[in-house]
Amino acid sequence: QTPDMYGQLHPVETPELIESKLDEFQQELDKLNPEVTQWATEAQEKCQPSQDFKLQFLRCEVFNADLAAARYASYWKKRVEVFGKEKAFLPMTLDQALADPKIQTAFDMGVMTLLEGVQDPSGRALVYFDPSKYDKSKYTVETIIPALWYVLHA
Repeated sequence: QTPDMYGQLHPVETPELIESKLDEFQQELDKLNPEVTQWATEAQEKCQPSQDFKLQFLRCEVFNADLAAARYASYWKKRVEVFGKEKAFLPMTLDQALADPKIQTAFDMGVMTLLEGVQDPSGRALVYFDPSKYDKSKYTVETIIPALWYVLHA
């Protein structure tokens, strides 16, 4: 097996590997300080993230379960910071977590977009960001960041 363009070696994803690594991921998550996992725990109760969602964190950390668990906990902490407790656990859709006219109109600027049908050599999606279209008089970081989260989840 040869490394990808970023120098990473990725294991062959068999059903057995995925099942064992998801179990290991949960064990590592359970080991973390409850203060660190507060929002991840609340997410599990309120929105029950799928195994496929958790698998993204394992893939990001090349199936290193302890790093993936820490990244997952950090993700939920940041998601609560960005969206607030009332919206952080809602689906990442324009009519739920992003149901705010200021955020929705941020998409009209065209500052960022997911390049549909375009991928890097490893098959990863590409996001295009054009800062020349960012009008600071109309939009703030508080409206752009949630919009960026949406694009990254698309």
